[in-house]
Amino acid sequence: MGISVELSITNLIICGILYKLAEKAYGLYTNWKNHEKTEKWKNTPKDKVILHGVPRGKDIPSISPYCLKLETYLRMTGIPYEFDGTDPFGPKGKSPWMSLNGTHISDSQFIIEYLNRKLKKDLNSHLTPEQREITRSLRIMLENHFSWAFASWRWVEGISYIDQIMEWPLVFKLFMKLQSRRMGKSLQVQGMGRHSFLERNNLAASDLRTLSVILGKRNYFGGDQPCEEDCSIFGFLANVLYASPNSPLEKMIENQYSNLKQYCLRMQKLHYEDWNDLISK
Repeated sequence: MGISVELSITNLIICGILYKLAEKAYGLYTNWKNHEKTEKWKNTPKDKVILHGVPRGKDIPSISPYCLKLETYLRMTGIPYEFDGTDPFGPKGKSPWMSLNGTHISDSQFIIEYLNRKLKKDLNSHLTPEQREITRSLRIMLENHFSWAFASWRWVEGISYIDQIMEWPLVFKLFMKLQSRRMGKSLQVQGMGRHSFLERNNLAASDLRTLSVILGKRNYFGGDQPCEEDCSIFGFLANVLYASPNSPLEKMIENQYSNLKQYCLRMQKLHYEDWNDLISK
């Protein structure tokens, strides 16, 4: 009995040491890959943004709302950019990320705020202070609430439709179920996954209703012309319309919130005359 207990404790210690070594090795590998990636994109055309994101979708320039958000911002501000779909995940393991004159930044919002400061851009100059905060609140609602319900449909309930939105590498297809389980676990940790599908759907529906009511009969959430937060709102709504086939969210916009659909078409026409050239079809 005593020997058995000692062996168990020894095994636990060995497992703990091996885990720590594996964790350390993975950290070193990640740092090396990140350094290699940033070195690769250190020398880019002067004053041109390299937008790194997931490859083009079948019916939409990006199946990532955040990538589409950033690309829309670059088009609205007229900042010269080039799209790269070969290195979608940056130093923080996030997509999109940006390279500009040897500087690399991750996270769509951090990138926009950096470019606003660096290049003195302000897409909100026509807004009142109240309008600025209202549109900012809408962006936060989408990015920190609606996004989880949307991710649940795409990667869990609607995973069987995933081939319809983008051409996936073979290796990704082999691990599609694993990705779905990983997203399910993330949703559990975040909290959205602890609700039933109907409850998640109702939460997302409330967000769409809020957007529809606030937009009303206006052309854009910024009024007669788009504002900075329209980039994010368009990124999400376009992904619902064009990259979530047969989802209840798509049906809601089609059947209940026609002003949101018209808004998407308006943004698309204004900033993406080359939409059909960008999509992978």
